[in-house]
Amino acid sequence: MRARHIVLRLAVLMAAAAPASASADPLPHQVGALFAMTPDQFAAAADVKDDALETVATISTMRGWQQHDGLLRIVNDDGFFRAFIDKTSGETRFQVYHMVRYTEQHRARFEVVNYETPDGPVSVPLIPIGRYRGSCRVYVGCAYLETFAFPVDETLLRTLAAKYLPGRVAVWKYRLKAKTGAERDEGFAPAEIAGILIAVDHYRAAHGLTGAQTR
Repeated sequence: MRARHIVLRLAVLMAAAAPASASADPLPHQVGALFAMTPDQFAAAADVKDDALETVATISTMRGWQQHDGLLRIVNDDGFFRAFIDKTSGETRFQVYHMVRYTEQHRARFEVVNYETPDGPVSVPLIPIGRYRGSCRVYVGCAYLETFAFPVDETLLRTLAAKYLPGRVAVWKYRLKAKTGAERDEGFAPAEIAGILIAVDHYRAAHGLTGAQTR
């Protein structure tokens, strides 16, 4: 089981069990580090890719929070947001990107994701982004790096971001479902959701784009 998956699975369980107010009990270190981050910290860490030859600006929260495993500090499992801003209209598309490393024997072939909304869970197909094969070993097979994505509506993200409270343990949950029947529960802290929106709002406002919002 990958470290990010362990951290977020624990966070999901704690969020489900915790009251609306922050718990007085100390959080495990890894979970605490994630939930100690603020929307402004995620926004400040957001990576903006844009230049004069691009018609769409891309903003990513990939560097906002990652779990590094082992002595080599490898990122084995990571989810983050990407926003694609039309530089003429300001129209913005949001996607969740998820990257996972695994060996041949743990290959799952994730195809569908279910995610939370105020009206109940929604199920959509995953969008394959890339799959790369790394080194191979006799007993465990080859190592793979797979990336996939799914779209998320901006209105939903703003609803979720509004749930952020400093110190509160809360998670927007989604479940990856594989052809093999395997399932994997993942999630995002409201601070990261709010952070991508802050970064997008700042970009749109700075460039005078229609529909730009300021914070």
